[in-house]
Amino acid sequence: MTGSASVTWERATGHPVFGLSLGNTGDKVLLWKVTGTDTTLVDGYTYKTNEAASDRAVGRTADGNDWKLEDALNPYTGTTPPLGTGCAPTPGAPNDCGVTPVARETWGRLKALYR
Repeated sequence: MTGSASVTWERATGHPVFGLSLGNTGDKVLLWKVTGTDTTLVDGYTYKTNEAASDRAVGRTADGNDWKLEDALNPYTGTTPPLGTGCAPTPGAPNDCGVTPVARETWGRLKALYR
């Protein structure tokens, strides 16, 4: 669902109109896995005040272990984690600001590049 489709549905059904954004601090995003009749919580996150501000996004680091605040459009200078990264939000793209991708190469391939 797109943001505008979400707003249209919310208005048509009498729900508060947030689109695809958080309502406020403390909102949760939960990832569930449904297999047959079993439902398992796979992951979840509760947003803090510094993350719910306009023009900020929160995402996993490239290794998937930690959360980071992408705050280039609205810099965060506080001390509550996650701290600002200075990176721009990347909707629909990998959260790889500041990460240099690498490719594995064989020694023979590297030697061939520099002959």
